[in-house]
Amino acid sequence: MSYQTTAALLAGLLVLSACAADDAPPMQTPWAPDPADKESVQLFAPGLVSTDANETAIAFSVTNDTCVFVRDGRLRLMRLINKYWSGDEALPVDDGFEYRSPAFGPDGALYFSSNLTDSLNTAATDYDIFRMRPQAEGWSAPQRLAEINSSADEDSPSLDEQGSMYFTSNRPDKLESARGDFNVFRAQFIGDRFLLPLKLGNVINTSADEVSVYIAATGRAMVLERADPAASDSGDLFLIVMRNDVWSQDVPVSEAVNSKYGDGRPTMGGPLRWMYFSSDRPTDAADEHADDNIYVVDFFTFSGVPRK
Repeated sequence: MSYQTTAALLAGLLVLSACAADDAPPMQTPWAPDPADKESVQLFAPGLVSTDANETAIAFSVTNDTCVFVRDGRLRLMRLINKYWSGDEALPVDDGFEYRSPAFGPDGALYFSSNLTDSLNTAATDYDIFRMRPQAEGWSAPQRLAEINSSADEDSPSLDEQGSMYFTSNRPDKLESARGDFNVFRAQFIGDRFLLPLKLGNVINTSADEVSVYIAATGRAMVLERADPAASDSGDLFLIVMRNDVWSQDVPVSEAVNSKYGDGRPTMGGPLRWMYFSSDRPTDAADEHADDNIYVVDFFTFSGVPRK
């Protein structure tokens, strides 16, 4: 299948899965600094989200009125009020630990990876996936998902509209020990619990590290971050779409997004034409290397799909 065919089909799956038409009126300031600029990769919410600190990941609720992002290993929350993001606030979690990769489930629950300790994991020697549920006032305490986690690291949760979770892990793989340390797994959600996670096939999991994953609501398209295990800051993003219930060959996203720096942690938000990702690319010509920031780009520029 050609690059254009794959990318075009993926664009349709990602956009149509949320019932958002390309000619829908754009919201103004919440989603991109310049909504009219559909060709450029833009720094997201400079001074509010993207700062001189280290912002490594972001997630938007299904209702698009809440976002959570990671700054210096801490979870920060903002709410959309009258088409503007509020100032960020800390989530009620222990600041003595590190937090990664927030994601929202279809029911509004917040998922993330952390080395947070609890009664099931008191040593804090690895990263596990936790869940916090919204309550009438605030959030529940973090719940470690025993059916998802292992003695290795689990990271980058992403959930489809059925509640099934895709995530990455470096748990041992006795059948294919030569493959990358981190791979993508899927845990189907049935009733009120996750089933045993299963590793996805070799089209998705390669000899590189699959560091992070974003799954479309339909569960039939994904964006992957891959990195060379022997190199630092080498992450690039790839598109993969399911055709006839089989995952097709991956294709890299546009060169406007994949750079010589580390690009990763993809997600989608807003009127469902905006893709977000983290990157340590320089923020100006004077910097050779920057801390991570959050960037936003129109989906067609992200995927390389020609505009009509």
